Amino acid sequence: SSIASVGAEQLENVDLNTLENALQGNAAGVRVTQAGGTLGSPIAVRIRGTASITASSQPLYVIDGVAVTTAGGNIGREVSGVDVATNPLINLNPNDIASIEVLKDAAASAIYGSRGSNGVVLITTKSGRPGQTRVNVTYSFGISRPTDMYDMLNGSQFTQMWNDAVINRLGGPVPPFTLPADDIQSTNWMDLVTTEGTIQEVDASVSGGNEQTTYYISAGFSDRHAYVVGNQLERYSARVKLNHKISDKVQVGLNIAPTYSRDFKRSERNQVDAPITFSALYYPNVPARTPEGEPNTSIAPNAFVAFAGTPLTNLEGTEIEEGFAQTLLSSDLIWDIMEELEFNTQISLELFDLNTFEKRSSLTTDGFGVGSGVNLTQNYINYAWNATLEYAQDYEQHTFSVLVGTAAQRSEFRGFSVSGTGFPSDDLKTLSSAAEITGGDGDINSSAFQNFLGRINYSFKDRYLLKLVASYNGSSIFGEDYRYGFFPAASVGWIVTEEGFFNESEVLSFLKLRASFGYTGNASGIGDYPALALAGAGANYLGIPGMTVSQLANPRLRWEKTRQLDLGLDYGLFNSRLRGSLVYYDKQTTDLLLDQPISGTNGFTFFTQNVGKMRNYGFEFSLTADILQGPLQWTSSFNISLLENEVQALVQDENVFGEQIVKVGEPLGAFYLREFAGANPENGLAVWYMNRQPSPEEISTGVAFKNESRFGNRYVTESYGAADRIIAGDPFADFFGGFRNVFRYKSVDLTVFINFNIGNEIYYGGAQFTDSNLASVFNNSVRMLDYWKEPGDITDVPKPIMLIPNGNQSSTRYLQDGSYARLKNVTLGFTLPTEWTKNYTLRIFAMGTNLATITNPGFTGLDPEVTSSPADNINQGNVFFAPPQAMTFQAGVDFQF
Repeated sequence: SSIASVGAEQLENVDLNTLENALQGNAAGVRVTQAGGTLGSPIAVRIRGTASITASSQPLYVIDGVAVTTAGGNIGREVSGVDVATNPLINLNPNDIASIEVLKDAAASAIYGSRGSNGVVLITTKSGRPGQTRVNVTYSFGISRPTDMYDMLNGSQFTQMWNDAVINRLGGPVPPFTLPADDIQSTNWMDLVTTEGTIQEVDASVSGGNEQTTYYISAGFSDRHAYVVGNQLERYSARVKLNHKISDKVQVGLNIAPTYSRDFKRSERNQVDAPITFSALYYPNVPARTPEGEPNTSIAPNAFVAFAGTPLTNLEGTEIEEGFAQTLLSSDLIWDIMEELEFNTQISLELFDLNTFEKRSSLTTDGFGVGSGVNLTQNYINYAWNATLEYAQDYEQHTFSVLVGTAAQRSEFRGFSVSGTGFPSDDLKTLSSAAEITGGDGDINSSAFQNFLGRINYSFKDRYLLKLVASYNGSSIFGEDYRYGFFPAASVGWIVTEEGFFNESEVLSFLKLRASFGYTGNASGIGDYPALALAGAGANYLGIPGMTVSQLANPRLRWEKTRQLDLGLDYGLFNSRLRGSLVYYDKQTTDLLLDQPISGTNGFTFFTQNVGKMRNYGFEFSLTADILQGPLQWTSSFNISLLENEVQALVQDENVFGEQIVKVGEPLGAFYLREFAGANPENGLAVWYMNRQPSPEEISTGVAFKNESRFGNRYVTESYGAADRIIAGDPFADFFGGFRNVFRYKSVDLTVFINFNIGNEIYYGGAQFTDSNLASVFNNSVRMLDYWKEPGDITDVPKPIMLIPNGNQSSTRYLQDGSYARLKNVTLGFTLPTEWTKNYTLRIFAMGTNLATITNPGFTGLDPEVTSSPADNINQGNVFFAPPQAMTFQAGVDFQF
């Protein structure tokens, strides 16, 4: 099977503020991107591409056998229909992880049936071992700062550009709305909302035991203050893991892991009052405070107001706190009924409670004049039971095992929210002080899965390998006659080097050929009742309570199925000093669960159906080399993945979603844009390439024209509507991977890790505001200073025209090459020599994260390692004011005795 492993060496002494960071660049075929650089920001994980359009493409996470709540990669609430929620995996303490395995092909993940279509991430936490008690204490501290930040116009630059924009629109030497050119104020709002962040973490564990009982007990505390003022994440974690042999045949285990996180958030991404967003856009020519030291709310000397509030009033007047309480409990029993027959069962419970408190003062953008508040509570309960019976036997040259089992899981969700406005004082925080309760909502949902599974493993002479896997899955969310699906898979392997003719080879020490084929299913990310007709209750006409149809029924709704072929070889050369694998995979998803747009004349705009096909295919290559052995050791690991994605069938050949399109024959979410050509050197107006042969009328009227010295032999137009859209790129990287080097010399160790991503595009929607030629009242970036000023100027920045669009419309102007190579981590450690520390081990380390980034020379975004919401498959790579990731520097000690 195709399984990528991330071992202890990749996990220790690396800044993993969430476990997904451990997968980035370390597991071939796994691409990890973040929705933003604020603490707790959601993370998108894609294993071998995106396999769905509407349903979830996030993998299944299993911690010590327990499938945990991920909610599609986001948890919390939405603002204006766009998720600005939190990564649900922030509660897991990375220091408790012993290893991570990523199940990528059908043969590996089919046993999870309905939940394995997007891959499975198996996380094994640390356990005790028989022997002397071991105590481990790790402490680290550090600082953080943004990897990049907006470079906006200062007061003088803004004044000059604004006055030119006014003249370009109104004419005359001193038209209305011009700004005074003397005594210009200049405020760097970005400096007021950012700071140097801090990091402090401490973890302690005790482990040990004897032949009958082993234990592992840990506790951890993490306190991170981000570079955005007020953004803080605290995590308190504990774990107790016990294993006890009742007899020679029976052993039991208990795993309890309570965690609690407090995320002091700031608005982000699509929210206008986000500190990074508003400080970039707000007028730079106004003071931040009045002479009395109060926040200045006046926009003078400017004349136009876009949004109430200022970056400073938003910063000081906004409180957002999310509390996550999560407890994982599992108990398992292993009974060796006889030497060849083993029974294994586990019962588990996950409790996940989220409480959100938001309060905005009367001086903030969203609460201006009255103040506003929101309280949100979400409760998740997952309980599961599984049991397997496995028979294993050796018969001379034959080895085989047969496993049968069953698994059941039920998930329940309860959510409640309430909002209010009109606070008599900004010092009053709770909704009991609100003059008006403006909204309330409540939900109770549940779903259930059932799985009957079987697996046969067989080997002959330890060189010919066969595995057959099958699962019969049921889900409550589908139509009554379509709830169950059958998902089989098979894999074969041949260890070539076990053949006699390879015994004498001094070069090839290991070679295994393998192939697998199978099916997996997907049922996640489309809600709990997508097949049912639903009615919503509430106040209807004139406040009279009533019910309305809220969803159309689709009793034929069924499983989304992914068929996957896997061909690979694993190799080892020179006594396995050089080892790795090469894999080709081909995934085709059919019966796509798609929110298909429909005519709104029947009262609905979409209908969830099984329509279409999509394909992901590519290669994965990994190589590890022990380059130097002896006093100086050098181990180098490299992996690279090539990926192609294609939509193969839909009900409609194409559906347009903003700047992106779902179209047969193209990658999912391909960027569908008009092609920006720059500024017309004759008049400074923005022009776009026609990308078609214009009509004679368009040529004769001047709508379409040529300027070969500037635009080549192509027609361009100043009419935005006359230009045709083209497929301009896609969010899928052509290839991505990682390069790790580990050096050791006596007591010194050094790790250098680089990850890279080549060939994808990113659409920066926020640049339509920061690079707008003053088409709005927002500040612009310094790049706009290169704007057209007089006939003959050759520039890609059209002239500014006060509050008139001139090139800031959606186009390829804001589409950029997202390729990068990043020095992701460098760790230097020194372990005190054993002659100094006979009874204990002390290691001192220093590490840095996101230290340097190489991008395309034309890249102007803040961070290429970014994406949209993990739950959004279509708009991946469409970014709107996402804060950049943090550069961190840490030092610490690791003490064991």
